[in-house]
Amino acid sequence: MFIAFTRYRQIEYLLMKKFTLIVSLIFGCFSTYAQLEPSKEDLAKYGHLMDYIDSKRPLNEAFIRKADSLYRLDSNSLALKGILGELNFKLIYDSLRTDRVAQTIGLINDFLTLDTSASYKIDAYFSLASLYRYGGDFKSSIQYYEKLKLLSLEDNMLTGVLNNLASTYNYAGQNLKALQTLKQLPDIYQSGGRGSLAADIYLKNGLKDSALLFANYAIEQDTNNIRAYTTKAKVLLTKHDKYNACVCLTKASQLINTKKTEALLNTRDKKNAFVAALYKEVTDIHTLMKQNCAK
Repeated sequence: MFIAFTRYRQIEYLLMKKFTLIVSLIFGCFSTYAQLEPSKEDLAKYGHLMDYIDSKRPLNEAFIRKADSLYRLDSNSLALKGILGELNFKLIYDSLRTDRVAQTIGLINDFLTLDTSASYKIDAYFSLASLYRYGGDFKSSIQYYEKLKLLSLEDNMLTGVLNNLASTYNYAGQNLKALQTLKQLPDIYQSGGRGSLAADIYLKNGLKDSALLFANYAIEQDTNNIRAYTTKAKVLLTKHDKYNACVCLTKASQLINTKKTEALLNTRDKKNAFVAALYKEVTDIHTLMKQNCAK
């Protein structure tokens, strides 16, 4: 979905946070796991590692590897397992902020060798799919989303996987696959963001009336949805309604400036296919305005 780059990171941040559920074991947040809380001796032995995480010092791979090595020597330590989960989460979030995606993918794969449980595999696959997409490797991202579809997922998790899979197919230019996946979603109208994704996918498959329907719905749900305004404008241009198309394009352009979307994208690596796709959506708005809205 085309939204400000920072908004995308916020979404990914929430998705990645699933990795930190294991940390709740340390603090006893879930009563059902009470019998699995680490002992005082366990916490005393490894608590200093948590102090490092809570400090202002930046995380680095050397520290992650140190904690990983300790866990390999003491794999029964619930404190270490929780700390590794917290470290993993922080490093993943940091990788999205600093483009250290490749390093984080390697670390997640390392952790998969330590914890082969079904629940961890789901979380790891979801994060790997998201990271590969962010890194511009749509083929690998799609492979992990497709793997997730074969696992036993809760309904809300399956919906998230299908939504992201449709979006990734869309970025990869596989329009029909994107449409087929989109139609598997139980409720496309669940959010404005999903509506704008549907509008874009329908338009790319030549279904203009459906595209306009979803674009209008997305705008009703979120008046700051850049992609929805852009898609609506493209449909209106095919209907020779330049005036209203330019109203939409002007609104989209204003939102880009307000959100500083283009400025943010200019700081990223445009060789990255994901960044390039987002940047193209910005330049398309400028091009359409010059072609159709010049006074």
